[in-house]
Amino acid sequence: MTPPSSEDAVTPLKQLMDHIGQALRVCFKSTQLPPSSLNSLVKGLTCVALGLRPAHLIDVCHVSSNQSQILIAQLHKHRFGKILAVMHFKDRYTFVCHKSLLQEHVNATLSSPDRWRYIDIRGKQGPPRQRTCPAVLLYWLQERLLPQLQRHYCYFDVVPCYMVVLTGWFLEYPVLYCSHDDDTEGGTPAASLVDHELDEWEVRPNCLGDRPLCLVQIWIHRLFDDDGDRPHLLLSFTYPDEMDLPDPVVQNLAAKYKNRLESKNSHSPWVDLRLQHITLDRVAL
Repeated sequence: MTPPSSEDAVTPLKQLMDHIGQALRVCFKSTQLPPSSLNSLVKGLTCVALGLRPAHLIDVCHVSSNQSQILIAQLHKHRFGKILAVMHFKDRYTFVCHKSLLQEHVNATLSSPDRWRYIDIRGKQGPPRQRTCPAVLLYWLQERLLPQLQRHYCYFDVVPCYMVVLTGWFLEYPVLYCSHDDDTEGGTPAASLVDHELDEWEVRPNCLGDRPLCLVQIWIHRLFDDDGDRPHLLLSFTYPDEMDLPDPVVQNLAAKYKNRLESKNSHSPWVDLRLQHITLDRVAL
């Protein structure tokens, strides 16, 4: 399925955005979403529908399982919405996904899991340390996600204890934080841990607070006509300065989005990679 090309007028993209906006209004008719939140969500889901990224996390409001099913049914009424799917974790996490890109992401991770950087951030003192890919993540992708990838709606009745690394994976971060206790490093089979529930009342300190971080952002310019010269933030993540992430990891990320962006819009959108060094008192994940 090909997204609107540069030969199309602006109209197809505007029609897609209008359809996504209407789908969101139907889904959240009982929720008073601020216009700025709705606008941000429309653009985030449009980027997924256009094939710019594999998933977008709906984090501006609570989404029930009924609402997420209404949303995907409405999105599928548009020809470019048929490629979308919803991954819903027990009314806590809702991802709208591009099925083809998500399939590619699963395949790439299962075939070469250490192409991403995994950082153990457990405990307040640290320091953060690089580690291998959590076996439980690979097991979940293989046994829980892969069999359902062709469905347009997937409901998972467990929010797993490794939801931090799983969220980073869905959002295609090249650096994935690991905050869960992973006994697989000591030989415990991943199958025995895959359905361990996240205890949201448990305080799980991490060692990112008061530590220099590099903030990486991918901005897209001139994709959305109503923005004028204002760019859209497509992706944002951090990693500890001390981890000394190789330049190709970040540069390859920018190149990937540049390639995906080609021929998506007649106004020649372009990708802007920004790096900033920050220090925060505490980092909530």
